[in-house]
Amino acid sequence: LSQTGYCRVFETFAQIDASLSVVMGVHQSIGMKGIVLFGSEEQKERLLPDLASGRKLAAFALTEAEAGSDAYHLQSRAVEQADGSWVLNGEKRYIGNGGTGDVYVTFARAEVGGEDRHIALILEKGMKGFEVGERYDTMGLRGNDLRRLYFNDVRVPASNVLGEPGEGFHIAMHVLNNGRLSLGTGSVGATKGLLDRVIEHTKERRQFGRPLAEFELVQDKIAWMVSYLFGLESMTYLTCGMVDNGVPDYSLESAICKVSGTEF
Repeated sequence: LSQTGYCRVFETFAQIDASLSVVMGVHQSIGMKGIVLFGSEEQKERLLPDLASGRKLAAFALTEAEAGSDAYHLQSRAVEQADGSWVLNGEKRYIGNGGTGDVYVTFARAEVGGEDRHIALILEKGMKGFEVGERYDTMGLRGNDLRRLYFNDVRVPASNVLGEPGEGFHIAMHVLNNGRLSLGTGSVGATKGLLDRVIEHTKERRQFGRPLAEFELVQDKIAWMVSYLFGLESMTYLTCGMVDNGVPDYSLESAICKVSGTEF
């Protein structure tokens, strides 16, 4: 799908169920997105059929104790071996689909050409030394399996390096810029779902012998919700249109859509 078409689907998911939309978003908007955008033909042929069909779920392993939005300051580290493989050590936190995932696009620091850079690695369920930790007990989005991940001398073959060694930070940022848009349009869908409930309630609930919908203050509140929603929807799909028209840098716009949508 185009970015616009993809985000329309996400808007619909979010109108139905918040946990479903987040699980799908982790899987598609960020989890497998790096493989779609930066994977080799061999990686795509090997991994995407199961991921696209839903036989397997993907996760995006970036966040650590000292690094989340500040992705540059990762502490997990991968060290290149003589046979071209990489040995990974470290820990991740708050990883969606952490216990249910099969494919984990994971980011770490690495020495590349004598410089301290970043690398993107594709980890797969069952790799020796890869441990899925405890589940976080969250207030909401209870269907999202949010976990710690532990890497203890995990040997990752050269065929599971995503992009080129040293490109990890660029890959992470590009995926996040893209993924934030479905959070924006997901917020549009969630707002529409809430508005439907609000309007239904104001028509049915009666006070002082008449429905809430007839009170001017209630009308004013609903009008404000609708007007803000209209602006949010316009902004998010304008940004989707920028992506579909090949605008190279939409990082600021996607961040505005994500923050504005989730805060609202």
